[in-house]
Amino acid sequence: MLLKSVVALLLVTLLVWLIDWTAVWSQVVDVNVYYLTLYTILYITGLVISAVKWQILASVHGFVYPFQKYFGWYLTGTFLNNFLPGFVGGDTYRSYRLGAGDKRYSQSSATVTFDRISGLIAILVLVIVCGFLAVALSTVEPWLILAYTFVATTILLALFFWRISLVSLRAIVKRFLPQTFVVFLDDVVHYANRNIVVRTLSWSFLFAVVGLAVTNYTLFLSVGITLNIIDFLSIIFLLSIISSIPISINNIGVKEWGYVVMFGALGVAQPAAVTVVLIGRFIQMLVSLFAVPLYLREKNDEIV
Repeated sequence: MLLKSVVALLLVTLLVWLIDWTAVWSQVVDVNVYYLTLYTILYITGLVISAVKWQILASVHGFVYPFQKYFGWYLTGTFLNNFLPGFVGGDTYRSYRLGAGDKRYSQSSATVTFDRISGLIAILVLVIVCGFLAVALSTVEPWLILAYTFVATTILLALFFWRISLVSLRAIVKRFLPQTFVVFLDDVVHYANRNIVVRTLSWSFLFAVVGLAVTNYTLFLSVGITLNIIDFLSIIFLLSIISSIPISINNIGVKEWGYVVMFGALGVAQPAAVTVVLIGRFIQMLVSLFAVPLYLREKNDEIV
C-alpha cells in the first residue's frame, strides 16, 4: 500500500506539473451534456451486466438471492474501490456479503475470483482481435505491434500450460498451504465446465463491448473528439489491462498517463485525454454513492 501510494503520488505530481490544466478546465466546461448522460446510462448498464454474470456464477455454487442483492453488493463494492484496491475493497466485500448467510466464504470467494478471470480472458481475446485488425489495416503506431505481440504470446503460453500448471499448482498447494486454500482452489476449478465457461464469457464479452468500449467512446464524444473505431478499439482494451496493473491505488495516475500516451499516438491532445479520464472517474464515483444508503440499510437490518 505504501509503495502504491508513492507511485500514485509521483504520477499525479507529473500530471499537475506537465498538463495544461487551463485547457482541461475549458473542455470540462464545454462538455456535451447529452453524451455525458448517455455515458452514465451505459455505465449503469455495464454494472447491471456485471451483476447478472456474478449471479450466474453464484448460482453454480448454490447461492440463491434476488438480482437486487447482487446489484446492490456490486455497486457497494464499486464504491469501496474508490478508496481501496479492488481485491481489498470491492472484491473482499462482495465475497463476504455473498458468503455471510451460511458462512460459505470459500465458495463465495471463488465466484468473485472466476468473475475476474473470465473478464480478463474476454479482454485479452479482444486485445488480440482488435489489435491485429488495426495492425493489418496499418492504422496504429508501430510500437503498438510489440504490445499486441506480447499479449498474444502470453495468451498462447497460458493456454498451452493451462492444464499442466493447474495440476502442478494444486499439488503444490496441497503440500505446502492450508487445507482451506486447497478447498478454495477446488471451488474455482469447479467452474471448468464448458457450458458455464461459455455463458460466463458471453456476459464478459458483452460487458467489454458495452461497459468498456462504448462507454469510453461516448466520453471522447462528450469532449468533441471522434476517433477511428478500429484505432480506438485497438487501444481501449489494451489500456484496460494496463490500468489494472496493481502498482497504484485504484489505478490513479496509471490510467491517466495510459490515456495520455496511447491515445496521444492517435493525435489526442494531453488535456483532452486527461479530461476524459477525470470525467469518467467523477461520474463513476457519483453513481457509486447510491450504494451508501443500500449499505446502511443492510447494516441496520443486521443490527435488528
